[in-house]
Formats: sequence, structure tokens, C-alpha cells
Amino acid sequence: MKQTVGLVFQLAWMSLLLGILFAYAMFEGGFTSWFLLDSFVPIFVYLLCLQFYPLKGWKVNRTLSHYKVNAGDHLRVVITMRRKLRFPLYYCVIEEIMPESLNRLDIRRKKYTFFGCSGTISCTATCEKADLSLV
Repeated sequence: MKQTVGLVFQLAWMSLLLGILFAYAMFEGGFTSWFLLDSFVPIFVYLLCLQFYPLKGWKVNRTLSHYKVNAGDHLRVVITMRRKLRFPLYYCVIEEIMPESLNRLDIRRKKYTFFGCSGTISCTATCEKADLSLV
């Protein structure tokens, strides 16, 4: 219910902005006002399509380099994301949520990637020296 209200509010807000720009272009009638409207319409269409983009078609897989880790070993984690619909996305934020015991390690937990129109993307995180006291 809360998501539906948010979606309706966002669509209403974007439509209101588009309506204001259209009214400005109609009353002003000059080059600048029509240029503003014409340059906002592709952004409006992209945002409208992005509101209805399904995230259920994504497959996310995490692969570890070792099943067991000993003290001083290197651990490599590969996160692979696949999506069926190749809608162009500007960027994607990948965040690894770790248990409290691993928060002491120097691992980047957030990564910004640029998907573009590709269907598959992989991110790699490494832990240089594993500590047995963390297990």
C-alpha cells in the first residue's frame, strides 16, 4: 500500500512538472520555453519507464573463492547480477551486508557500477588476510 501511494505521488509530481512546463511554453511561445519543454520530455519518458521497471527478473549470485578459510588466507567474493530486460540503467548500487564480526575488516561494502544496456555485470571484493578470531 505504501509503495503504491509513493508511486502515485511520484507520477503525479512528474506530470505536474510536465504540465507546468507545457503551460509555460504555451503562454510564452518563445524558443527558450519550447526548448525547455522539448528537453524535459525525454527525461520524463525515461523516468516514467523506470517507475514500471520490474526488479523481479534479476538473478543475483555470490561466489566465494574458498569454502573454508584459514588464518591469513585471502578470500575473494564475486557478485554476479543478471537481468532479462535490458532497459538502460544509469547506475546501480551494490551493497554487501555482512555480520557484525566481519565489520572490522577493511572490505568495501558498497560499490557503484554502471550497467548501461548490458545484461550481466560482476563485482569482486577481496579480503587480504582472514582472522580466525572473526569466525
